[in-house]
Amino acid sequence: MESIKDILNGREVFTVQSGSSVKDVVNYMASKGVGLVPVMKNEKLIGVFSERDLVKRVIAKDKDLILTLVDEVMSTSLVIAKIDES
Repeated sequence: MESIKDILNGREVFTVQSGSSVKDVVNYMASKGVGLVPVMKNEKLIGVFSERDLVKRVIAKDKDLILTLVDEVMSTSLVIAKIDES
Protein backbone atom coordinates (compact mmCIF):
# COMPACT_ATOMS: atom_id res chain seq x y z
CA MET A 1 0.00 0.00 0.00
CA GLU A 2 1.26 3.49 -0.86
CA SER A 3 2.32 5.91 1.85
CA ILE A 4 0.68 9.29 2.23
CA LYS A 5 3.91 10.82 0.93
CA ASP A 6 3.66 8.71 -2.25
CA ILE A 7 0.03 9.70 -2.76
CA LEU A 8 0.79 13.41 -2.33
CA ASN A 9 4.00 13.35 -4.39
CA GLY A 10 3.85 16.07 -7.02
CA ARG A 11 0.48 17.39 -5.85
CA GLU A 12 -0.03 20.84 -4.46
CA VAL A 13 -1.85 21.06 -1.13
CA PHE A 14 -4.04 24.17 -1.00
CA THR A 15 -4.36 25.64 2.51
CA VAL A 16 -5.99 28.70 4.08
CA GLN A 17 -5.01 30.76 7.10
CA SER A 18 -6.84 30.98 10.39
CA GLY A 19 -8.83 34.21 10.59
CA SER A 20 -9.98 34.12 6.96
CA SER A 21 -13.62 34.86 6.20
CA VAL A 22 -15.77 32.00 4.97
CA LYS A 23 -16.42 33.96 1.78
CA ASP A 24 -12.71 34.26 1.03
CA VAL A 25 -12.16 30.56 1.76
CA VAL A 26 -15.11 29.46 -0.40
CA ASN A 27 -13.89 31.63 -3.29
CA TYR A 28 -10.39 30.18 -2.91
CA MET A 29 -11.74 26.61 -2.88
CA ALA A 30 -13.78 27.33 -6.01
CA SER A 31 -10.79 28.82 -7.82
CA LYS A 32 -8.65 25.77 -7.00
CA GLY A 33 -11.41 23.23 -7.69
CA VAL A 34 -11.22 21.59 -4.25
CA GLY A 35 -13.90 20.64 -1.76
CA LEU A 36 -11.78 20.77 1.40
CA VAL A 37 -8.87 22.86 2.63
CA PRO A 38 -6.64 22.51 5.69
CA VAL A 39 -6.77 25.56 7.99
CA MET A 40 -3.34 26.63 9.23
CA LYS A 41 -2.19 28.88 12.06
CA ASN A 42 1.53 29.65 12.33
CA GLU A 43 2.32 26.70 10.04
CA LYS A 44 0.33 24.33 12.28
CA LEU A 45 -2.79 22.46 11.18
CA ILE A 46 -5.71 23.51 13.37
CA GLY A 47 -8.67 22.19 11.36
CA VAL A 48 -10.19 21.63 7.95
CA PHE A 49 -13.01 23.42 6.15
CA SER A 50 -15.12 21.50 3.67
CA GLU A 51 -18.17 21.94 1.49
CA ARG A 52 -20.07 20.00 4.14
CA ASP A 53 -19.02 22.51 6.81
CA LEU A 54 -20.27 25.28 4.53
CA VAL A 55 -23.67 23.66 4.15
CA LYS A 56 -24.21 22.45 7.74
CA ARG A 57 -22.53 25.18 9.77
CA VAL A 58 -22.91 28.27 7.62
CA ILE A 59 -25.80 28.10 5.14
CA ALA A 60 -28.15 25.98 7.27
CA LYS A 61 -27.59 28.33 10.21
CA ASP A 62 -27.99 31.53 8.14
CA LYS A 63 -24.50 32.79 9.01
CA ASP A 64 -23.03 35.71 7.07
CA LEU A 65 -20.30 34.53 4.68
CA ILE A 66 -18.31 37.75 5.08
CA LEU A 67 -18.56 38.16 8.85
CA THR A 68 -18.08 34.50 9.78
CA LEU A 69 -14.50 33.36 10.21
CA VAL A 70 -13.46 29.92 9.02
CA ASP A 71 -12.23 29.18 12.57
CA GLU A 72 -15.82 29.35 13.85
CA VAL A 73 -17.17 26.70 11.48
CA MET A 74 -14.27 24.40 10.55
CA SER A 75 -14.00 20.77 11.61
CA THR A 76 -11.48 20.25 14.40
CA SER A 77 -11.92 16.59 15.33
CA LEU A 78 -9.27 15.29 12.98
CA VAL A 79 -7.60 11.94 12.48
CA ILE A 80 -3.92 12.72 11.96
CA ALA A 81 -1.36 10.46 10.28
CA LYS A 82 2.38 10.75 9.73
CA ILE A 83 3.57 11.34 6.17
CA ASP A 84 5.18 7.88 5.93
CA GLU A 85 2.04 5.96 6.98
CA SER A 86 -0.02 4.06 4.44
